[in-house]
Amino acid sequence: MKKPKSPLSIIYVKWTDACGATGSWVTIAEIEEQPLECWTAGFLIHSTKKSVTIAATIALGHDGQPEQANSEFVVPMSCIDKIIELPVDGSDARVLYARRAKKPEKSKATG
Repeated sequence: MKKPKSPLSIIYVKWTDACGATGSWVTIAEIEEQPLECWTAGFLIHSTKKSVTIAATIALGHDGQPEQANSEFVVPMSCIDKIIELPVDGSDARVLYARRAKKPEKSKATG
C-alpha cells in the first residue's frame, strides 16, 4: 500500500465480508455463494501487510497531529479489494456539506 499524503488522510476501503446464516435449516442446494461487498470510510490509523485500521473520529494534539481515535475498525488485507485516499487539500474531491456563515442580524436602529 502506498503511503498516504497526510496523517489526516481519509480513506475509502472496498472489502469483501462473509455473510449468510439463514438461521434455519435449508438444503445444500438452496445455499448460494453470497460474499458481501462492503465500503468503509474513515481516518487511516495504521496499515501493515496484514491489515488496515481506520477510525471514524480522531482528535488532534496541541501539535496538530492525531493523538486519539474513536470507533476504530480493522480490515484484513486478504479481504480488501481497493483503498482510495481522499486528499486533504481538496483536490479531486467533492464537498458534500459546508456550513454557511450566519448573516449578521440587522439592527433595529438601522433596519
